[in-house]
Amino acid sequence: MSFGKRVRALREAKGYSQETFAGIANIDRGAFGKIERGEINVGLISIARIAVALEMPLPELMEAIEINPDEVRAIPRSARGPKSIGTRI
Repeated sequence: MSFGKRVRALREAKGYSQETFAGIANIDRGAFGKIERGEINVGLISIARIAVALEMPLPELMEAIEINPDEVRAIPRSARGPKSIGTRI
């Protein structure tokens, strides 16, 4: 949730609406709203897209984001996103 709050503050500081910023970051507008509200887990590609759209290095975006190891361990596998389905030839 702290990631979403940080992204919202940085987006608003740049004067972007959610819709405009989602377009710049190439992230679905609905998904971006969920990211800011802390409703979904954010993948590394989406985090990188957000950093690029904010014109800042990834480490700077992640500054002040604290990770609680117990909370991370408690996230069920099903909440981590779909498993990749390999194609057999």
